[in-house]
Amino acid sequence: MIDLFGNAALCWDDQAAGTDPVPTTRKELFDKVVADLEYLISPEAGWQDSGIYGRLSKDGVEALLVKFYLNAEVFTGTAQWQKCWDHAQNVIARHQGGGFQGSGLAEDYLSLFCANNDIFAPFGALKAQNETLWNIPYEYQMTESYGGSFFLLAAALTDSSIATPGWFGISAQWTCMHARTQFAQTMNWVTEKTITDKDGKTTTYMGTVDDRAYLWSDASQGFSIDNTDFTTFKDGYVPIKFTNLQCDAATGLMPRWNDPDTGLPRAGVHDLNNDNNYGIEANATFPDTDLPVIRLAEIYLSAAEANLRGGVGNATDGLKYVNYVRERAKAPRFTAAQYTLANLLEERGRELYWENNRRTDLVRFGKFTSGYNWNWKNNSPSGTNIADYMVLFPIPSQVRSAYPAGVYPQNPGY
Repeated sequence: MIDLFGNAALCWDDQAAGTDPVPTTRKELFDKVVADLEYLISPEAGWQDSGIYGRLSKDGVEALLVKFYLNAEVFTGTAQWQKCWDHAQNVIARHQGGGFQGSGLAEDYLSLFCANNDIFAPFGALKAQNETLWNIPYEYQMTESYGGSFFLLAAALTDSSIATPGWFGISAQWTCMHARTQFAQTMNWVTEKTITDKDGKTTTYMGTVDDRAYLWSDASQGFSIDNTDFTTFKDGYVPIKFTNLQCDAATGLMPRWNDPDTGLPRAGVHDLNNDNNYGIEANATFPDTDLPVIRLAEIYLSAAEANLRGGVGNATDGLKYVNYVRERAKAPRFTAAQYTLANLLEERGRELYWENNRRTDLVRFGKFTSGYNWNWKNNSPSGTNIADYMVLFPIPSQVRSAYPAGVYPQNPGY
């Protein structure tokens, strides 16, 4: 509510039963929520992690504080970069020593979004790689939903990307989501690659060194990076990120291999002698994939941004944090000269896409309404600016009409 609508109604646990929530300001809501979260992790509260998978950890609470303080200037008009940095340091310190280069990050980006990604969640089996600080569990035949991770998985699959059942461990192919040109371009599709199918046919195309795009449907499968006609699914690369495949549960690594029929890159625990064993159940109706809400990689990038914006902490650590994320993705390290806010915004897009951060990031960077356009923004093929008041959504009329006239004000501009 604070992020999307700004002013909203306050409903708290000390409110008398039968009374209406009171409309209040964005800042009051921010202060109320942040004070509650700060109390939860204070010695006075005596927080004890449950140790039970699926329950919120202290890391999840403090990671949420990092997000609030990262956006404090937008939400309240007053920046709080030092608090953002300090809480990020607390989270980071609890994860040092294991995982990728001792950072606490999982060894493999793809594994974080696969069927057995519960091993990376709080109190998951791979403790040294518990990168997911807060997750929503999903399990086939127990927590089935057409939303959550299932949407993010199935929406990017189609027979146009040769997504035959088994390639991604799920039977659904919804043919919904493909990437804007500008987003695909940030993945730097500049490396020439060649694939060879089982009949010896070779195809050369422009690939990327960024492992976060390993499963994308791109030019190698006949997709265009441009969005000339956005209603055509192949007009735009398809950012496949979530799967219902399995990584190696002992190491956290996702096997990578080339499909013998097409030569295209594939992933997941598999048996090439069994067409139906490219992951877990090849024709599963619903996935087992948990939905990450906040990951340690986001905390590293947030700490770096606090350093760049507010001068808090130090640039040496900030650059190191960003390079943990880039090196895990097999992307070249940033130099000190490349450690800039502009590059950090692009890095957040590459690392955190489909994790509900992009709109908030663009608002914070002053790029949501103007200064940066993308295909079909404001219903224009090349994208055009939108009015500044659209950084907030309108308060729905059904909400406002539930109160006496004038009690619940509309957001400016609507």
